[in-house]
Amino acid sequence: MDRNETLKALKQKHKLTAKQIAEMLECEFGTVKNWLKDPSVVSYRVMPKTSLKLLALLLDENIESDLVAGSEKPS
Repeated sequence: MDRNETLKALKQKHKLTAKQIAEMLECEFGTVKNWLKDPSVVSYRVMPKTSLKLLALLLDENIESDLVAGSEKPS
């Protein structure tokens, strides 16, 4: 699971809106929307590691370091 997929999972688990996430991270709403877009869309952006770490801390979530790095676990 990459960082953006982790963001989507946290968003769904905590029933958050993109606006709420933007407020929590003190960033622009459009930035969060770009992180939530399909990777095939031109305006898609990868969520920075620090933003995902901050969101996880604010939500009291323990996310694995490999998820924050954006790599998948070896099988």
